[in-house]
Amino acid sequence: MGIGLKAILLTGGLGTRLYPLTLIIPKPLLMFGDKTIAGHILNWLKENGVRDVVIATSRKKELFELFLGKIKGVRIEYVESEKPLGTAGQLRHAAKNMKNAFIVVYGDGIIKADLRKMIEFHRRNKPLATIMAMQVEERLKYGYLEFDENNNLLKWEEKPVKRGWISVGCYILEPRFLKYIPEEVYGMDEAFRNALRAGEKILVFKAGGKYIDLGDRDSYYKAISELKEEIGRIP
Repeated sequence: MGIGLKAILLTGGLGTRLYPLTLIIPKPLLMFGDKTIAGHILNWLKENGVRDVVIATSRKKELFELFLGKIKGVRIEYVESEKPLGTAGQLRHAAKNMKNAFIVVYGDGIIKADLRKMIEFHRRNKPLATIMAMQVEERLKYGYLEFDENNNLLKWEEKPVKRGWISVGCYILEPRFLKYIPEEVYGMDEAFRNALRAGEKILVFKAGGKYIDLGDRDSYYKAISELKEEIGRIP
């Protein structure tokens, strides 16, 4: 059953953090297991009831059409800009005709979470924007120091594990969010700060599940290595 919301998949970046893998093929079209990254994202959207997806890109639209083809039950539309516009700039270009709330997903990671619950949360609380967040923990590579205003050492933790909530590149936005994005190259964090300064209501949806970061070479190769180990454990 469809959820009645369109989704915009942002794929307009140059993928410089994954060079040289992305010199020819855009980042969302790199393979991860049996599908491209974008293929995994589209399948996730479909499983969560999304039936209309706009793929926003700034280069090689024909490769997206070739690699992704048609997905049964999902209508795909392509919106191409003449140049990279940043995440928010690309969103403004692709979403200018949106009349109702819509979903935004970045094209450099795979989310395994219940999107329907996030949509229910957004509809119930009626914010301008809802950000999907997941809790992560990461071991720092360095000794972590705490000291007072007189530079007296208070605490030394050697390579501690830090925990916190991160954005996983998935939002639900009301159309008026676009007014906080100027017509130029612009980042999503800047647009959200503009909305906060204007006193807008922005909520965080704490999702369970898993996020696979594929945005740079280290993360991409680490995720592939973990996938190989997981496949190897299947009886």
